[in-house]
Amino acid sequence: MVSVVWFTAVEKELVKKLRERVRNELPATELSKSEQDQDAFLLRWLRARDLNLDKAENMLLNALKWRKENNVDNSLNHPIAQDPFFVENYRWAFAGADKEGRPVVIVPFHKWDYRKLTAHNKSPEEFLAFNNYYFEAVSDNIRTQNERRPPGKPPVTQFMIICDLYQYPSSQLLNLSALRKWLKMAGTYEAYYPELLYKAIFLNCPLYFQYMLNMFKSVIAPKTISKFNCYTSVEEWQKDVENFVDPSILPKQYGGTNPISPFL
Repeated sequence: MVSVVWFTAVEKELVKKLRERVRNELPATELSKSEQDQDAFLLRWLRARDLNLDKAENMLLNALKWRKENNVDNSLNHPIAQDPFFVENYRWAFAGADKEGRPVVIVPFHKWDYRKLTAHNKSPEEFLAFNNYYFEAVSDNIRTQNERRPPGKPPVTQFMIICDLYQYPSSQLLNLSALRKWLKMAGTYEAYYPELLYKAIFLNCPLYFQYMLNMFKSVIAPKTISKFNCYTSVEEWQKDVENFVDPSILPKQYGGTNPISPFL
């Protein structure tokens, strides 16, 4: 069986050099993986820094340091995962996998109101714990999908997210505390989980969606923003949905044909 070529000769050489530089810093969880999966992990940091070896090394080492300092490896076991407040107010779910095996996350973003954190006296530490839990859960699902990939297929290293912005409250964008939390979450992704995103689909985008994007440009790289797709309605998205996923895995309000929604 012929394997799929999923990175260039230049990238392959840079991955080799990056591995030599950071070999002694990589955690056992990465070193225990196959060489191909290690290559895929290292390639993410190189691509995030436009194949600049020095910048990729610095970014990766900073991320590894951050993980140790914040005990991120244990985030999936944090009590925040079972906290009724976060479970109810910041819901999301895995819908399945896209046509290339990437996990598909669906999020009712219009119900994610970060102003509630202050109203319910949630601490910054609790928000950070939730933040880390979310990204680690996504990363864990990517690893699971990667283990399920058919022989000869390239590693699964990314996920796809579909967000519903129906009647998203514009007033939240004017709340400094809430805005800082959105920027914190976006910054966490960009600094510590680069290149995990394959595609972000935004449904029912409000007229001020571009204004929202402009605010995030301070923390999100242009490469990441280029992966954002905005649809003013679910019907508009339905014209493209089959290019990415089997409609049967998505609830109807997310452009699919599944009559069951995890958010009802």
